Amino acid sequence: MFGNRIFGVAVIALLAAAAPARAQDDIAAKAQTCAACHGQNGVPIDPKTIPIIWGQQASYLYKELHDFHSGDRTSPIMAPLVKEFTLPQLRELANYFAAKAWPEATPPSRAIYRRSDRHCGAACRAAVRGS
Repeated sequence: MFGNRIFGVAVIALLAAAAPARAQDDIAAKAQTCAACHGQNGVPIDPKTIPIIWGQQASYLYKELHDFHSGDRTSPIMAPLVKEFTLPQLRELANYFAAKAWPEATPPSRAIYRRSDRHCGAACRAAVRGS
């Protein structure tokens, strides 16, 4: 009887210790939905229309998610997605993305400059050459 009780306590302690890791895994899995538009590496697929969420302040992210969830802010894409989450899950998502590093800025490729040389002029060519 006493051995069963110790075993039961040990199992509960093990499960309790594993819960935070499992919860973090769950949030990371849920964040994959966000990566479809906001980017796997923090760079959105269309930076002109989709905001960077990596490294953004948690309170700001939560406010935006909350507003989509409540209907205070509308979006045919975001509103249906966030409705699937509870408010505590939205808080966890906000914290998850806030903990990420702001994505590195990537300069446009040289090919873009070469294609636009005739429109760009000497300033672009100098930027490409680094002079």
